[in-house]
Amino acid sequence: MVGSLKKVIATAVFFTLILVQTGNAATSKPTPKPVASSKSTFKASLTNKSSATKKPVTNTKKYVPRKRIVRKKIKVTPSPSPKWPPPNYSHSGTIYAKVPTAEELKGAASNSLTLTADLKVCEIHTCGAVFVSSESGCTYWEVDSVVSQSDANDQKIKKPLGELRTLTYGSKPKTIATILLISDEPLNDLVSVGGITAKCWNTTPGGKVPSNTYTPIPKTD
Repeated sequence: MVGSLKKVIATAVFFTLILVQTGNAATSKPTPKPVASSKSTFKASLTNKSSATKKPVTNTKKYVPRKRIVRKKIKVTPSPSPKWPPPNYSHSGTIYAKVPTAEELKGAASNSLTLTADLKVCEIHTCGAVFVSSESGCTYWEVDSVVSQSDANDQKIKKPLGELRTLTYGSKPKTIATILLISDEPLNDLVSVGGITAKCWNTTPGGKVPSNTYTPIPKTD
């Protein structure tokens, strides 16, 4: 049984655009210099003996060059290809399957917004999950399972409640896909999904994809 699992990812990206407006300053017209008359000569001199001679002002602040920032280059390497065949998987021929742990399912949900959204249904209904993979790829997957209820006094004793047929999208060769098995049974600690059988098909689906079809077992007195 898969309990409720929530994974919320919020990403905020802010872009700042700085605009610098530049323009050409207006060119000022040169001011004509006065021309002295040739008939008269004018000389003028100003002398102040009492005033002290001003020393030129020099900038005493030393120039400190800025340190050059050297950006480190990070070499990006592609993720390694997953191992094939996948370890700890049950298999039949070229078909591989495994019931994930809670941590493995959480990791798969962190990489899939669709899976994260679908898991919200499992907060209300009893669900199961399975990892599947095929060496040659599949057009679609069919997973058959049984929903059972354990005895309150002895959990080894299970009573079947219904059968579940799950159809979902196919997968590429040697690619692991996560399939949720969603039943109509209300969420209950004693109810679980088991007896899982996965089939890889490369034909036209015989039903709606994706879909979960739950058929309750008639109750007997």
